Formats: sequence, C-alpha cells, structure tokens
Amino acid sequence: PDSARGIVNRDSLGDRSLIGPGALHWTQAATGMMHEEIPEVRGVDCHGMQLFVDLRGDDKQIAPRAFHIDAADVPVVQPAEGATVRVVLGSSHGATSPLVGLAEPIGLVDVGLAAGAGLDHHVAADECAVVLVYRGSIEVEGMSVEAHHVAVLDGPATSVMFRAGIDGAAFLVLTGRPMEQPVVFRGPFVSLDHAGIDELNRRFRHGDMGSLAPSF
Repeated sequence: PDSARGIVNRDSLGDRSLIGPGALHWTQAATGMMHEEIPEVRGVDCHGMQLFVDLRGDDKQIAPRAFHIDAADVPVVQPAEGATVRVVLGSSHGATSPLVGLAEPIGLVDVGLAAGAGLDHHVAADECAVVLVYRGSIEVEGMSVEAHHVAVLDGPATSVMFRAGIDGAAFLVLTGRPMEQPVVFRGPFVSLDHAGIDELNRRFRHGDMGSLAPSF
C-alpha cells in the first residue's frame, strides 16, 4: 500500500489493469496466457509482492482468467488494538473480500501491527498458512520472523497468535489447503510431470496461449 505508483498489467485475453498501491491482480494461468507487467510511470519507483499459487491437476485444464480488485474495494478491519487487517482474499475477522471465482480457494490478508500489538488469527483445520513479513518483525508459534523472511504454519493449531516486535510489523498471511501433488517446472511453465511441460511448450510454440506485443 505504500508504493509510490502502480504497475500496469496487460494480457493476451485483452485485460489491461492498473495494479495500484494496495490492489491485487490475480493471473489464473491454467492452460496458459501471455502477460506483461511494467511500472505505471517510467522512472518512478513502485514495488509489490508477486506470489505463485499452483492449481490442482484437473484445474490446470480450465480456461485462463484474470481477476482484479482495487485497494479501495478491499475490506479493512481493526479486530484488536493496534491491529489493522486488509482482507484481500477470502474471509477473516468478520469481513469477506468481494473478489470471488478463483479455481483454488485462497485466503490472503495484509496485516499491520503497532509495536507490541497482537492479533489472534483463525486458520481452518484443513489448511496451512504461509506468513511473509515485509516490515518489522513478529513472534508466531514460538518463532521470531524478521522482515523479508517467511514462516510456514502447517497446523494442527486453528488459532494463531501474531505479536509485533518493538518496531511494529507488516506481513501477509496466505492460507489454503495442501495439494499433495508433484510439481515440475521449466521456465515459466508448471505441471505435474515432464510430459505436461513438453505439452505446454508445444502449445506455446503453436500460439495456443495467445500473443501480446510488448509495450516497451
């Protein structure tokens, strides 16, 4: 949310979206698409988080699709003193994101904690969580996690307490059900096996993933 300017995303489906500070753009690649992301204004710093989420086997064959939510449409709650939670995907602390339709149900919250503040966060019993701290530090499940580090919480606890360090903290919490399937990747492609990678390369060369002329 504190980026100076945003990033422009274009894709071979015809979507053109400005990913402004605090917004989310979700590229559900599935059978494949082309996309480009460049700074909104050349020479002006911008930054953000890029996360890669796999699809389950059958969902890899669905049509690609782009999703977008602007920062102004992300619900914001303050469930505890010194705690602010932006509910980007899924539901948390009584708020639900308006962005729906993802093939894989994912929870994503952006948490800000004042110095020493705590937050009790619910994780479903069948889910695991990945915590990415991007400012300050937190204590969680007996671990100290500093900025630019990640913690993986794989249960079985369903109530997780986060507490900020002396400088406060800002972090993302991504939750979802484990897939327990093989992951094979080569270049930009991800599949269940090498044969799937070969097929994706063939489809790309054949033009089945569309085309997109660069804008720079």
